[in-house]
Amino acid sequence: MVSIVPPEGTGALGRSVVAVGYVGGARYACYAVGWYVVTAQGWTGYFIKTRVRPDGNGAFRTTALQMGSTDETNSSWYAYVLGASPGGCSWLSRLWAQTPTGEYHGPWPPPGSTVLYQSPDPIHRTS
Repeated sequence: MVSIVPPEGTGALGRSVVAVGYVGGARYACYAVGWYVVTAQGWTGYFIKTRVRPDGNGAFRTTALQMGSTDETNSSWYAYVLGASPGGCSWLSRLWAQTPTGEYHGPWPPPGSTVLYQSPDPIHRTS
């Protein structure tokens, strides 16, 4: 499960938020979090934002994650967590080297990855 909170922990959701989550007992070579975005215009895309390092109990907290540009306040954002094999971790590293925003439009889940969690309900930016 993943919870999304403002970086300060209170207030409306702005452009930058923090993901707090749990990977349970899943054991993968690496983990990543990101967004599946559906814009008001109907455009969709995956954004694999960053690796996370769960603690010994499987809990994690990210640094601030950006929720797009200021014209995307009407978009729906679904958080997800990926677990990846060693090959999947290499694929993620190559994606970020080529596309720092982590934007991805290929088959889901990406190569060498498993979706551990995807939010059933969207969140929305308020500013």
